[in-house]
Amino acid sequence: MLFFDTSAAIAWLRGDELLKAEADGEGVAVSAITVYELLWAAKRKGRKSQDAVELFLDGCAIIPLSADIARRSAHLKAELLAGGKDKPMAGILIAATAEHENLRFLTSDKDFEDIARFADIDLHLI
Repeated sequence: MLFFDTSAAIAWLRGDELLKAEADGEGVAVSAITVYELLWAAKRKGRKSQDAVELFLDGCAIIPLSADIARRSAHLKAELLAGGKDKPMAGILIAATAEHENLRFLTSDKDFEDIARFADIDLHLI
């Protein structure tokens, strides 16, 4: 199974054929944080976007935010700040989820390169 962050999910929704081919037969998981980000963006765009996001999410395993993931996220935030990097909470929660699930993590968000210095994630930039 592959783990998509929000940018990978958006690429999928925009029809990225290489990404779809890579995920074919693998299955896709997303964080509950990505569910929020996708739906919030879609609601601002209208019904067609909302329907497309819901259809995508129906085919995904959605990983809920747990206390363990929240604890790990707080630790990652502290490590990032100590290393001179500050990253958004959503990205850190998503990275901690990917680490917790031990899945191949696909993203186009270069913020995750900094986070990967402190998180044990199998990061693949698309």
